[in-house]
Amino acid sequence: MAERDKKLLIGLVLGLWVFLSIWDALAKTAEEFFEEGMDYLELGNYTQAITCFNNATNLSANYTEAYYNRGIAYEDISNLTQALVDYNKTISLNQTTAGYYNSRGKVYIKLSKYDSAITDCKQAITLNSSFPDAYYNRGIAYDGKNDTAKALADYSKAIFLNSTQAVYYNNRGSDYVKLSQYDKAIIDYNQTIKLSPKFSDAYYNRGIAYKDKGDTNKAITDYTKAISLNSTRSGYYNNRGNAYVKLAQYNLAIDDYTKAIKLSPKFADAYTNRGLAYYNVKDYARSSQDLDKGKELSGQAPFVLSTKGGANIQMGAINATTRQPKVVNPFSQDYKNVTREQEAKIKHIDTLEHNEVKATNTTLTNTTVAAQQLLEKPKLEVKEEVTPDNIRIIGSKQETK
Repeated sequence: MAERDKKLLIGLVLGLWVFLSIWDALAKTAEEFFEEGMDYLELGNYTQAITCFNNATNLSANYTEAYYNRGIAYEDISNLTQALVDYNKTISLNQTTAGYYNSRGKVYIKLSKYDSAITDCKQAITLNSSFPDAYYNRGIAYDGKNDTAKALADYSKAIFLNSTQAVYYNNRGSDYVKLSQYDKAIIDYNQTIKLSPKFSDAYYNRGIAYKDKGDTNKAITDYTKAISLNSTRSGYYNNRGNAYVKLAQYNLAIDDYTKAIKLSPKFADAYTNRGLAYYNVKDYARSSQDLDKGKELSGQAPFVLSTKGGANIQMGAINATTRQPKVVNPFSQDYKNVTREQEAKIKHIDTLEHNEVKATNTTLTNTTVAAQQLLEKPKLEVKEEVTPDNIRIIGSKQETK
């Protein structure tokens, strides 16, 4: 076959493919594009889902569910700005569905716009007073504003309405820790673990509660369990290292701080903590190196540790460092959940900051440390459980109440 004939044949095939694609697109209805988008959304193919929802809204400008689920897709790829645009459009078309306000409220939480989140959650509750996720998310927003009492009340209300959600108990436990009510916190973490045995943060948080109660051995057991479930979290190793320091098991602590640094090379507290542990085993050269690195990364004002040999090690004042974990899809870290109104499935991915902090109560031989005592704060989870009987679509196919 001549070269010219080959090119002509290829051109005809491509032209036919384009024609059939256009014909197929023109032949589809908005509803068919929507259903196709939902299939892609379930498969995690967010780009294709967005394309389908775009086609649906182009054919039907007031297609509420298409805007809403496109917002979900944008949120799943962490495009919060566009997700917010779609949720705003959704609400402009339908002001009577509690789930829409709840979803927008969670985006506001991710953007740290807590007052706006509280407003949306309140509206969701006004529309549906038995909507546990709205209370739960409002609790998260109150936590963001450091209003622990209101957050605790909302988590308790969510639990009253739905006692099967592990993360409700996890977050309430975290607030009990803030209030130094450790026994109540441990009870809530126990229930979290009962409902979700592989929830690594629940073990980690319970370890913190045990640590604060002074039961270091139980704290180590829980940190170890958390690590066995998720070995990628630098904070788990850092806090177990802190616990080993309290037991004067400095070499084990050094091993854990080293693992924390490997996972998070810019984790200033891990360098500082390892420097303190090296000091206790009289490895002053490595101690000085780590303390200098910790100071460099944290940028904190120095204070002095006096070594036996009379040299002075400059290091930063020990202060809690809040680190924000990377948000990944599906749910960040180790636990995927989906929140929903009782009559409507509302998919969302969220995470809040967790705290990985420096070792406390460290005994430094021949050392004077001008540093404040710290609390290792538990991690709050902005996550909700999936249940098999939930549905996603809100609107024509599933009428909301």
